Amino acid sequence: MRKGFDSLSGIVTIQLQGNVLSGDVFVFFIAVKTRLNFCSKQPSGALCYTRC
Repeated sequence: MRKGFDSLSGIVTIQLQGNVLSGDVFVFFIAVKTRLNFCSKQPSGALCYTRC
């Protein structure tokens, strides 16, 4: 995936008009769907997972 988690949080904020700090989970995947990125903000900190 070309974009890091900072760029993905910018996409959530600007293009989706969402709030990364809301506790919602945002899922991003590449075009061939071989890798997923999950981003969520939890009380203990941010959770960012990459699954291949």
